[in-house]
Amino acid sequence: MTAAADQSTTWRHPEGALIEIVPTAEALDARAADRVATAIGDGSAGTLALPTGSTPVGLYRLLSERVRSGALDMAGVVVFQLDEFRDLPGDHPQSFAVWLRQQILDAAGIGDDRFHLVPATAIDPDTSGQAFEILIDRGGGLDLAVLGLGDNGHVAFNEPGSAADSRTRLLTLSEETIVQTGRTWPSTSPVPREAVTMGIATLLEARSILLLVKGAAKSRIVRRTLVDPPTADVPGSFMRQAGERLTVILDQAAAADIQGELAAWERLG
Repeated sequence: MTAAADQSTTWRHPEGALIEIVPTAEALDARAADRVATAIGDGSAGTLALPTGSTPVGLYRLLSERVRSGALDMAGVVVFQLDEFRDLPGDHPQSFAVWLRQQILDAAGIGDDRFHLVPATAIDPDTSGQAFEILIDRGGGLDLAVLGLGDNGHVAFNEPGSAADSRTRLLTLSEETIVQTGRTWPSTSPVPREAVTMGIATLLEARSILLLVKGAAKSRIVRRTLVDPPTADVPGSFMRQAGERLTVILDQAAAADIQGELAAWERLG
């Protein structure tokens, strides 16, 4: 653990979750890597759901370094994909599947036999989503779901309006997500408007949930996620239903708008 990561403060949310606040985004990467590596090492996280996006890049770099150095063995780990754009096969260069392979799976030695894709190319994604969830159940369920938090409060691709009892399914992306995707999407192909995602209820069944949030731009949605009443308008707020199974790691900038509430929460360290 780095010195910066060790300068964290930990609070108990009124609904049971652990809230860890670290000084910087880099310290968040280190803290998250420690948590994930420890869970893998002690056998409590053999089945993972892993996110894409900018937030987990540092986490994956640190985990990859540990694997290469021999400090971490991910040979037995199984990964279930959280989400994917509609109709993108697992080998499409813009797919989340390819991104995950490049960022962590290849370095960790996790091949296609231990990487299960959401049914983004299925003719009937909702029916295939049910089969995907059966596959999760047959694998013993998710041990650890690592999540990021979107600017509009989405987790995985559960956009605003997603119900707490939602399962793996096809949905239409919000205009905000479509615009954000378009900023990096090749101009030669249309920006996806649909995606297949694990549902809120699917995620809440994980034995442990790790929610990572970085940056001042996320401070307002962090407040809506952790302080305001849970609502489908902010799907991430439903993660609070996990109680003590939820750990949220925030950098100081992302935690800026909950400083007043922290004074009333139990400080653990």
